[in-house]
Amino acid sequence: MKRVLLLSSILILSWLFVEANAAIPPGPPSGFSATAVSPTQINLFWSAPANTGDSPVLGYKIEYKTGSGAYDVLVDNTSNTYYYHTGRTTGQSYTYRVSAVNTAGIGTASNEITVTPTSSSTASLPGSPTELSAVPVSPTQINLSWSAPTNNGGYLITGYKIEFRVGSNPYSVLVSNTGSSSTTYSHGSLTTNQVYVYRVYAITEFGTSQNPSGEAVGQPTASSAPSAPGSPTGLSAVPVSPTQINLSWTAPSPGSSPITGYKIEVKSGTGSYTTLVSNTGSTATTYSHGGLTTGTSYTYRVYAISSVGTGTASNEASATPTSSSTSGVPGAPTNLNAAAVSGTQINLSWTAPSNNGGSPITGYKIEYKVGSGTFTILVANTQNTATTYSHTGLTSGQLYVYRVSAINSVGTSSVSAESSATPTASSSASTPSAPGSLTAVVASPTQITLSWSSPSSDGGSPITGYKISVKKGSGSFETLVANTQSTATTFSHTGLTTGTTYYYQVAAINSVGAGSSSETSATPKETTTPTLTATAVSPTSIILSWVPPSQTYKQSITGYKIEEKIGVNAYRTVVDNTNSAGTTYTVTGLTTGNTYTFVVSAYFTLGGSPISNEASATPLSTSTAPQSQPTTSPPGIPTGLSASPILPTQINLSWTAPSNNGGSPITGYKIEVRKGDGQYETLTSTQNATTKYSHAGLTTGTTYYYKVSAINSAGIGLPSNEASATPTTSSGPQSSVPDAPKLSGTVVSPTQINLSWTAPSNNGGSPITGYKIEYKVGSGSFLTLTSKTTSTSYSHTGLLQNTYSYRVYAINAVGTGSASNTISLTTVSEEPTPKPDQEQKEKQLAAFVDPKQDPQYYVDRYNSEPAYKEWFDTHYGSHYDSIYEAVGLPEPGKKDPIATHIPGFPDPNLDPQYYVNRYNTEPAFMEWFNTNFPGKTIYQVLQIPEPESEPEPEPEPEPRPVDRTQCGPGTHLENGVCVLDKDTKGGGCLVATAAYGTETAWQVQRLREIRDDILLRTDSGTAFMAGFNGFYYSFSPTVADWERQNPAFKETVRVAITPMLSSLAILAHAEINSEQQMLGYGISIILLNLGMYIGLPTAVIVLARNKFHHSKN
Repeated sequence: MKRVLLLSSILILSWLFVEANAAIPPGPPSGFSATAVSPTQINLFWSAPANTGDSPVLGYKIEYKTGSGAYDVLVDNTSNTYYYHTGRTTGQSYTYRVSAVNTAGIGTASNEITVTPTSSSTASLPGSPTELSAVPVSPTQINLSWSAPTNNGGYLITGYKIEFRVGSNPYSVLVSNTGSSSTTYSHGSLTTNQVYVYRVYAITEFGTSQNPSGEAVGQPTASSAPSAPGSPTGLSAVPVSPTQINLSWTAPSPGSSPITGYKIEVKSGTGSYTTLVSNTGSTATTYSHGGLTTGTSYTYRVYAISSVGTGTASNEASATPTSSSTSGVPGAPTNLNAAAVSGTQINLSWTAPSNNGGSPITGYKIEYKVGSGTFTILVANTQNTATTYSHTGLTSGQLYVYRVSAINSVGTSSVSAESSATPTASSSASTPSAPGSLTAVVASPTQITLSWSSPSSDGGSPITGYKISVKKGSGSFETLVANTQSTATTFSHTGLTTGTTYYYQVAAINSVGAGSSSETSATPKETTTPTLTATAVSPTSIILSWVPPSQTYKQSITGYKIEEKIGVNAYRTVVDNTNSAGTTYTVTGLTTGNTYTFVVSAYFTLGGSPISNEASATPLSTSTAPQSQPTTSPPGIPTGLSASPILPTQINLSWTAPSNNGGSPITGYKIEVRKGDGQYETLTSTQNATTKYSHAGLTTGTTYYYKVSAINSAGIGLPSNEASATPTTSSGPQSSVPDAPKLSGTVVSPTQINLSWTAPSNNGGSPITGYKIEYKVGSGSFLTLTSKTTSTSYSHTGLLQNTYSYRVYAINAVGTGSASNTISLTTVSEEPTPKPDQEQKEKQLAAFVDPKQDPQYYVDRYNSEPAYKEWFDTHYGSHYDSIYEAVGLPEPGKKDPIATHIPGFPDPNLDPQYYVNRYNTEPAFMEWFNTNFPGKTIYQVLQIPEPESEPEPEPEPEPRPVDRTQCGPGTHLENGVCVLDKDTKGGGCLVATAAYGTETAWQVQRLREIRDDILLRTDSGTAFMAGFNGFYYSFSPTVADWERQNPAFKETVRVAITPMLSSLAILAHAEINSEQQMLGYGISIILLNLGMYIGLPTAVIVLARNKFHHSKN
């Protein structure tokens, strides 16, 4: 009997061990969708499951059925999250489901989707990307991130088009196609303190999204630096079995780089925290912790991770798995509301259930019925957590009844209460009602904090933001913030005048517009207590934030005491002393649905302040941290305000945007004006970030004074410096042509000279729009090299051994300025190798350098003395790349980039071996390299050692010397025929050179420049030249020799090629920025030449022939 009992115990324990440690398969994939993109093709898409089980997902199983038949396996296992099902029958319905697979097996299937391809089935353009952000991460770089569109139109997103503009200038294409589904991009080499605006389009093989994302504004400043993510909020822990706890949280602000994963820490009981997961490697905000001990309490905290680093910890969350712990379906959604917004549309909204059943809600099921009919499914699974839905295409005058159920990984909840609506011809959405409980609390002598509650009615359309207006004393209301673009219900107004009464109006905004407003007022004054606000940021936590008292009686604040009010004049201490001057604190472990009231008091070095105002908040199941709250404040002060009278009745203003935008993009500027000794009045509040304004209709001879303040979502910043101007009868444009640039140049090869210059210090009062470059060969006349470059550098290629002289002019709206200094450089057959002492003499040292002083003295001061560094950067930073260049020392670790006639090749940021590998493995790359660098090896161009080669075979007999006496330059005589020299580099313009008698003729140079600077810089132009050279050099040596032997034939050729030269000049003046533009211009010019040389003569011959026959008859 004992043996039987022992054996039974072992079996039971073994079964319990296996059950406790059983592998867990993944949950259902999320976001499953299917679209018929043609009469015979259906495309499927899905996302990884929220719960991957206890091991990573290895792939996906796809099943389908035709009509009401049984399911068949379409794909047994694919690692992709999409599938294109082709060869379908038009008019036949197909039903699909997808399951995730891990080491434990096949998980729960997704929802089913039925699709019927028809003769009219087609894909559509993708939707617009969302949540675009632009974060400055250095003084010269902005990082962009965005979310993929929710609707891909039926095809995989393959890339994004990115556009940007500088200030208020027109948009330009930054990247025509990223060629990647990545939703991040880094824009470098920017100008510090300049405002940049961005927008993004999505691209699929079907096309580019019709509309861009919303705009995002970034302004890199001298203090811009990468920042780590914020703290995750709303962390909750739910026991779903005796040995498992499910975690969920809300993603924080990502900082300067997208979030790539989360770090999770855990402690049991009263122990210390240990790392549970160092990096989830996923942006999922859920985690299942299995293999736990029943009855033990576990506490968790979570950190967000990005490429910058790890952020701060979330709130703590605790749970204790018990023998009765289990997960289940969610509770029913509440507050379902159906609102008819047109004769054919009803908008639904509801509140998420307070109980998610232990697993995150992944979607909602929506059902409806017409009149007293039977409920049918409108949406089987919305596949997202949005709590709104628009039902369109309805019949006017018909009653529609709705109910909604919540869905998690376990299943579907019970239905919500029903709600109904009847769309009529007069149905329409309306503006929201007025916000409730608007209060204005004095936070300091210069700050008032506003708070309010959401309006009781959203007008049938979700609230997207609030409009805030303000007036001082008996003045008029003016817009403080046109749209907060957030559902946050607090706002801080700073930079106020102590003792002045401010009146406020707040109105809610939805898709229809701004509703009616609520009003309140307050007078900023000295404060002796903290000013407290409380905000529920998760179902179990409240964040407290306060403004310190302004009157501390000349003492320092050493900490704060935080208390909860539990009765009349009765308080419970939450934190006796924070021992910090920090002004925020998160209270966790609260009960969802209960209202909590708090007060705060400050500790001074001696004594303390009275308690603050009371602040209350109620954590709900839907509570989340307001997205617009982190560290947002009004912008800084605009600088450099100037006023210029340009007409007898007009003054133009210009200024520089503030270096600090307060953490929120600048949306406009408030401009104030006064006449003579009068009072300042608001002239306008602009609605864009433009830093210019024209004030017209003025009185001639009157002096006007101005000041400007920047505006963002947090409010209006402090005003700029004052500027004044007096328009007179002689007022007029003061602009002139710019001063001369300062030019320098370098011979970088026997065939290339690189030019660079500095922009003139005086632009003539009008922005410089470009530069004109002139050159001459030897003692010839100056010719225009280019007149359209906007850069301050230029590479002149395809040169011969000669002396070249250059000069540069700056151009603005008024005209072309005076010429720069003239420089002359001589190309030689080999690179000049100046002696070290000669090279040192050519270096331009900074004026402050004492030749008797060791140059390292200046470097050491620069690296150790901030004041000296600031002085150097201010006075010499624009003239020298570094302190080392200024004092004549080599810069440590700096390697000069390799210069070739192909701009950007090679990339100095890439390992040379990268190009060697491509050359050895990619025939297309090898062909491109050999075409552009004939006679050179990849190792020579990259300036790296050649690999050791195998012993070479015995040399062949020396070839017979060629006779070059009977043929022109670049050719020789073979078998009685002039042919092209094989070692000729770059290819000569033989016919044109012979026609004009010299390679330095401007016509020949023009042909070289078009070939080297335009055609060979594009793939299509390079391919054309490769084919054209094979044809051209088959006859050009013979033609060139005929020209030299026959002057009459030479003149005939000159006349014949003149029209072609004129047509090719089009390329020199065209803006060619893409392969498509190159092909367009190239084909057009080819057709033009065919018309001139073939079409026109043919037409003349036909007309003459017809006229001859007509006269004969």
